[in-house]
Amino acid sequence: MVDHLLLTSQGLLILEVKDVQGIVFGGDKMQDWAVISEQRRYTFSNPQPALYDRIAAVRQIVRQVPVAGRIVFLEGSEFTKGVPGLVCNLQELADEFGEADKSAAKFKIEAYTPHWDLIRKQALGAQPG
Repeated sequence: MVDHLLLTSQGLLILEVKDVQGIVFGGDKMQDWAVISEQRRYTFSNPQPALYDRIAAVRQIVRQVPVAGRIVFLEGSEFTKGVPGLVCNLQELADEFGEADKSAAKFKIEAYTPHWDLIRKQALGAQPG
């Protein structure tokens, strides 16, 4: 399931947001990632393989549009041993997917809008009830 799908001037962007507090140890090829904070230590499954699957699924629907995915870690998390490939923070996300030229961004987004409508229609049709 895709939690957040954004239409950007660069195409569609799938976001998974992680709100964890502490030091995160994770890598591209690690099965489990760990979070260590003052209060506790816990692990969770590497979220990247599932994100790759979501990217592939969206690409099957909108073949002519670039589709990217990122796992955004909010403030309070820190990667001290390196940051995995699809991971970023909010500022890095804005730097990568923001568009300084607003008129150019509007033009690009308008070009992607029919594909956006298609994916919305598919998503709404897949919802139960």
